[in-house]
Amino acid sequence: MSKLFSLNIQDVVKGGFIFVVSAVLTSVLGMIQGGAIDWNTVIKIAVISTLTYILKQLGTDDSGKLGGVI
Repeated sequence: MSKLFSLNIQDVVKGGFIFVVSAVLTSVLGMIQGGAIDWNTVIKIAVISTLTYILKQLGTDDSGKLGGVI
C-alpha cells in the first residue's frame, strides 16, 4: 500500500485492471440486455470505476485507514 495522498506502481496497475474488468463487464451486460454495445457508456463506466479506485487509494494510508484516521 502507498502512503496517504500518494500512489505507487501497484495502485496504477490495479487501476488498469479495474478499467479492463469494468469495460468487459459493462460490455457483457450490454450484450445480455439488448445485443448492442454502447461503447461510450462502456468507456465512461470504466473511467469512473478507475477514478473511484484511484481516489480511494489517494485517500487511504498504508494501513488502509481513510484519511489516516478511520
